[in-house]
Amino acid sequence: MKRTIALVLSLLMLLVLVPTTALADYDVNPRLEVTLAPTTKTLYQYGTDLVLDWVNASLEVKLYDDTPANVDGTVLELATAISSGKYVIMIGTAVYNPAVGSQYAFQATDIGSKTLTLKYTYKPAGQTNNVTVTKNVTISVQRHILQSIEVTGPAQLSYFAGELMNLSGLVVKATYSNMTDPVTLDSSKYTLRLYKDAEGTDEITTAEALSTQNTLKVSVTEAYAGTETTVTATKTVPIVVSPSATSLSVAPSTASMTMGVTAPITLSSTVGGGSFASLVASVDKPAIVAIDTSTLTSNGEVVATALSIGTAIVTIRARGTSYTQTVSITVEKAPTPVSSLALDRTALSLPVNGTYTLTATIGPDNATDKTVKWEVEAGKGSDVSVDATGTVKVLRNFSGTVTVTATSNDNPAATQNCLISVNTIAVDGISISDTSASIYKGSWKQLSAVVTPFGAADPAITWTSSNTAVATVDSTGKVTAVGIPTGETYG
Repeated sequence: MKRTIALVLSLLMLLVLVPTTALADYDVNPRLEVTLAPTTKTLYQYGTDLVLDWVNASLEVKLYDDTPANVDGTVLELATAISSGKYVIMIGTAVYNPAVGSQYAFQATDIGSKTLTLKYTYKPAGQTNNVTVTKNVTISVQRHILQSIEVTGPAQLSYFAGELMNLSGLVVKATYSNMTDPVTLDSSKYTLRLYKDAEGTDEITTAEALSTQNTLKVSVTEAYAGTETTVTATKTVPIVVSPSATSLSVAPSTASMTMGVTAPITLSSTVGGGSFASLVASVDKPAIVAIDTSTLTSNGEVVATALSIGTAIVTIRARGTSYTQTVSITVEKAPTPVSSLALDRTALSLPVNGTYTLTATIGPDNATDKTVKWEVEAGKGSDVSVDATGTVKVLRNFSGTVTVTATSNDNPAATQNCLISVNTIAVDGISISDTSASIYKGSWKQLSAVVTPFGAADPAITWTSSNTAVATVDSTGKVTAVGIPTGETYG
């Protein structure tokens, strides 16, 4: 396994002054300062490519003069970074010119270190000869050997028979020699094996249903280039598998709730063969119904609370099985209560067999339940009757009054009475709009009649014709000429 983890920078502060010819008028003592960016690697794993990316962005080179006259470290020639085109990097005798490209690679085939030499040649001001200044940087090559692994997770370690293994949350870390911190491995770096027993002898795949006690085995194997060394580290994780349910029922199967009125309802489960611990619950529309499953795995109960108008489906299932039960919960709008009831008449005087339909007005107009219960005063049912529509009828002659009561079915406090009495005023006369009339055959004339006195108990009028061969009359007083009286002619 090839791995690059840490960086160790060892800058050998070696100063080499190599003049190409004898110095001229005065001595100089040049010094290169090389600063590596934090991303510049100087520590490599054995067998990997050493990639040098030492251009201006990652390598800062400055030149100083350390002659006695400049011991304060003032810059002799270039105060800013020396550009990559003015120096070369040498690995042994091989020259890598930074001006050519940004990356240079060679194989880390030796445990230990390599020395890179940065060489800068320039002509000091006032001098006739070139001066070459060098700076050495040490590259370290180490071998990181696998020591052990640490396994965290998976997040789910307990199952019910019939469920599949869930590997989410599994984290594998490896510890290596020459490294301080463990390394988190991706899934391609380790292998997983699942066994039906704690000893790990009956292997199954992670795609197979669990049935009994299982063991998950995690292994990491690494071979190292240049050696015959192979290291394997393993960890086992016990997986607990419990019996699953053999049946499941939930009551009620449907429920209705009224927003703001109905208290939370409890859905109760019955499990066969297994335990409540295998149950899980969900709701398809949590904005309509909220469920509390805190006691589901202990007593099989789910508490549902109405949140908004609509219908939601609560699903309860037994893990590891196909047993699933659903409960449809409908949440209805809270009703608008009745606040008042008023009758169109609070007193009526009717003749025997006379009728009148009372009208009850319910308030407010948007009340949900506007139905009314009609009742006759106790013990007076033989005198007066009232039906479900509010139609009152006087059944016989009686003295005094009988009370008919209208009451709201929604709000018993919304009620009103109507006092019924018998009208005993006798009819003493009747007048007709026309006492005689001439009508052509086939024509008609409307008659009217008035009973006196006003308010008589029985003001009903019956219309009859003494000779229907000559004229007919209907119940409204409409007379129609149908023939000519005997002995009369018209010319």
